[in-house]
Amino acid sequence: MSRRNRWPRGFTLVELLVVIAIIGVLVALLLPAVQAAREASRRTKCSNHLRQQAIACHTFHDSLGALPSAGRQDSGTGARWNAANPDPFRTGITAFWHWRYQILPYLEQNNLYNVPSNEDSRIRGTAVSIYNCPSRRQPTLVSPTLLLVDYAGNAGTTWCPADNPNTWNGTIVPNMANNQTLWRLCRFADVTDGTSNTLLLGEKFVAVDHYRKGAQWGDNEPWAGGNSWVHTRHAIHQPRADVIASAATQEVAPPGCGFGLGTPQAGGGYYDYWGSAHPSGFNVALADASVRIIRYNVLITTLRALSDRGDGQAFDSSGL
Repeated sequence: MSRRNRWPRGFTLVELLVVIAIIGVLVALLLPAVQAAREASRRTKCSNHLRQQAIACHTFHDSLGALPSAGRQDSGTGARWNAANPDPFRTGITAFWHWRYQILPYLEQNNLYNVPSNEDSRIRGTAVSIYNCPSRRQPTLVSPTLLLVDYAGNAGTTWCPADNPNTWNGTIVPNMANNQTLWRLCRFADVTDGTSNTLLLGEKFVAVDHYRKGAQWGDNEPWAGGNSWVHTRHAIHQPRADVIASAATQEVAPPGCGFGLGTPQAGGGYYDYWGSAHPSGFNVALADASVRIIRYNVLITTLRALSDRGDGQAFDSSGL
């Protein structure tokens, strides 16, 4: 046998290019599937975060007889709950800090909850991982005391004047107005539409280019403080096309709705929207602690019925 016949034949350039092309096609086919699987995993984790928070709200209600509050209206500072003031419902002592701080003991975060009152900045700079959606961002510290979070409570469909607190119809409502008037908190007995038909918590809208800036209305205050657009949302939009959102991963709010001016990129005027970084919709926790996803093209009338705890309006949940 000649030396030429003993050597194995190598690949030709054409064969090599064909192999590379096949590998490229396989990668192109597999990559979207891998990305979809990763997003499904992140969405499931986000749902679990909301479920844990909702269960903590239930345990809070079982212990104190009402759902946690949104704190004092528009207050970024002031009294908070601590070991010396564990039960404002029974003692009459009011707390300015909102629901996310109030449920810490029911999330196995007692150490953070009991940090001394002269160390408020330490609390505001400490991350609680379940307060962030993994599809959007990890806990993001913009400044030593500004930690961004991704969920908000349902304040209902009205913007309540200070002299008429009974118009609040959500589930997470302020406990005190700026004029120091005490407001009655929501109890499950007040959810006359049924806990499975009423919104409790959900993901909040954040413009994509503001994920790590903390400069957008509704995403610009400490996670531990008083009621604001960071901590509650209202379904009071006036959408031009009767939908509340579009363009999924861009978290784009619909034109002509809400109040205030500006684009999502500028961060103005969209501080009261629900939204998420998920491609199909935003996760919510209902008042019965169940979690589901609401599509971006949900009718505003459906969202309002879901947000109002006692309007008596029936709606088709399959439309969510």
